[in-house]
Amino acid sequence: MPITPLEPRGPLLFLRASALYSLREWCDAEIEARASLAAEWIIESDLAGLSLEQREAAEEKAVRNQAAAQQLLGLALARRGELWPSITAFSASLDLFPDSPDTLLQRASVLLLCDRAAAAAEDCSRALELRPGWMIAHHRRGHAFAALRWFEEAANELEIATANSPNFAVNYHAIGALEALSLDALDEEWTPGGSFLSFWDYGVAQQSEGRDLLRRSIDEGTGAEGE
Repeated sequence: MPITPLEPRGPLLFLRASALYSLREWCDAEIEARASLAAEWIIESDLAGLSLEQREAAEEKAVRNQAAAQQLLGLALARRGELWPSITAFSASLDLFPDSPDTLLQRASVLLLCDRAAAAAEDCSRALELRPGWMIAHHRRGHAFAALRWFEEAANELEIATANSPNFAVNYHAIGALEALSLDALDEEWTPGGSFLSFWDYGVAQQSEGRDLLRRSIDEGTGAEGE
């Protein structure tokens, strides 16, 4: 009698999505991440023989893995330049696991690109509550404050970041001028795992260039993995 293959479950699909994402296959990573969210992450047989405490821990881990899959979906969408769908995915991830500073900062990055500086500043502030002293969050909040024209607060945030990391540069003249920021403008040196430098230091990127930069650089390189 032939054996019917089992349908892939959420964890396996999530691993595939993570691998595709690391290979820069954004579209395929998005498809696989969506599939992982539609699949089972835990079934009753997984819980057989476990104590109540162990069952609760297994169920909590499944929820956090689903949150990681939503986060990965958000990253893949953002890399493709689909900013608002990306924000929706990050928000779904945070609904499942609100205490992820990486997801908060990634959503803040995209909110800044969508000219939602107040919301971006809130996400940065929450990320700093969860991870005090995170220089990149201070730096990004500084840019959110600058977009809100809160220049004193922006200067304080940027100076905190600059004093603690040589990677962060502050161009006060450019920030004071508050050059227009398109939805697609990204600093060309913002790379995965790298620093978020000033949007204004290098001027506003052309739309096509901004799309390419976004695809290369939206994630921090730390938050797309399940537990």
